[in-house]
Amino acid sequence: MGKRRKSEDDLPLFAYMERKKAEEQESAQESTESSQTEVSQLEESISMAEVPKLWNIRKKDLTDNLNRRRAEVLSYGIQNLRIPYEMMDVMNPDEILAKYSAAGRMKRYNRHVGAGLPRDFFELVREMDRVGYGEIGYMATRCKRRFSANRGEQIKRLQALDSSVQEAFVNAFFEPYRPSTREEPSNPNAFFDYPGGSSKKFYINEFYTFLKHEWEKSLQRD
Repeated sequence: MGKRRKSEDDLPLFAYMERKKAEEQESAQESTESSQTEVSQLEESISMAEVPKLWNIRKKDLTDNLNRRRAEVLSYGIQNLRIPYEMMDVMNPDEILAKYSAAGRMKRYNRHVGAGLPRDFFELVREMDRVGYGEIGYMATRCKRRFSANRGEQIKRLQALDSSVQEAFVNAFFEPYRPSTREEPSNPNAFFDYPGGSSKKFYINEFYTFLKHEWEKSLQRD
C-alpha cells in the first residue's frame, strides 16, 4: 500500500514532535558546549595559577599527623608509584599523599595484581582515594590546600589533564610491586629498609628527600 498522506489533523502532532526533537538536539549541544567551556576555563585557571613549592606538602604536617605505620606506608608508596608532574600540579597535598599511601597499601606483595581493580583512570583514582585517605590520618584536613577540598572538585581538575597523563598514571600503578630489602633482602631491585622496620623519622625523611627530588625535576620541564 502507498504511504498515507498526513491529514490536517496529523499536522499539529507531527509539527510538535519535530519541534521537540529539534529542542532536544539543541539542548544536548548546549550541554556539551557548556561542559567543554567549563573544562577550558578550568584548564586556563590552573595554567595561570602558580604551583607552590613542593606542592604545599610541609614536613611539619607529616611529622605532626602521621604515626610510624602510616609513615611507612607512605614511604613504600613512593617506591611504587610515579605520579606525573602535570597531575601533581592540580592536586592538594592530601590528594597527593592519598595516592602514594594507596600505592603503598594496595600494591604491597603485588596484591594489586589480579585484584580486579579498575583500569579506568577516574575509577582507579576514586578507589585509591578510598584506601589512601584511611592511611593519611589527620593530614586529610590539616594541610595547606590551594584548591577546594570537595572530592568532586578534584575529579573536575583531573578531567582537564591530557589523556596521555591519565594513562601514564594508570600504567604506573599497575607496574609490579618493588619490595624493600626488609621483605626481599636478596632482590637487587629492592629499596633499603632496616630488617625490623625503621622509625617514623626515617620514613618521613625518605619521603621528603624524594619529594624535593621530584620538585627539582618538575622545574626542568619545557
